[in-house]
Amino acid sequence: MSALWRVLAIYLLCVSTASAGLFGVLNKSDVTCDMKDDSKFGLVVLSGSLPDSNTPYGAPVSVSYVFSSPSSPLMGMSMQIQRGSLFKKPRSDFAGEYGELLVFRVKPGDYSLDTWNYRDLGANDHKPSETLKKIPFQVAAGRVTYLGSFKPKLISGRNMLGTSLVSIWPTSVDNSQRDLSLLFQTCPQLDIMQVDMSPLDLGPWQ
Repeated sequence: MSALWRVLAIYLLCVSTASAGLFGVLNKSDVTCDMKDDSKFGLVVLSGSLPDSNTPYGAPVSVSYVFSSPSSPLMGMSMQIQRGSLFKKPRSDFAGEYGELLVFRVKPGDYSLDTWNYRDLGANDHKPSETLKKIPFQVAAGRVTYLGSFKPKLISGRNMLGTSLVSIWPTSVDNSQRDLSLLFQTCPQLDIMQVDMSPLDLGPWQ
């Protein structure tokens, strides 16, 4: 098979996998309220935000969280919260901080949050130095699974030599009152009785 055909085959695999549910990078344009066939799909709801930073070093640009499905090893997804780019103007769903509410449709089953990556103003990637313990969750057909509100914590400082350092790690809290209020404004066809509260505990990552 020629190199061109290999590239085409990989592209077609990605397209077909994306149409099946969980693949690629999710951002605001992927928000969906659609559960037309609620026997085959469920919705996942979460919010993500970036920390404030007035220092050039470590200033937040984007953060992503990688999810996977044990039942479909070839399928993966990265949720990305990005402050802005040449093709995307900065915006926020929440007052007082930069963040977005994300709603996406997946097939019911077992999933996990696998890892994270944080990119600063200098295009430096901050990520775990070792493989993290996967944090599992489940999605049920016809149900809405709320995973919580994700935000990296950033602490800037200096070492004994005076070199600037930044420490970053992800946190997650139950911000359901704010997030679900916005969800029902965005997706008025959904009902609170459809929601399964499953905020993820990132404690094993600390």
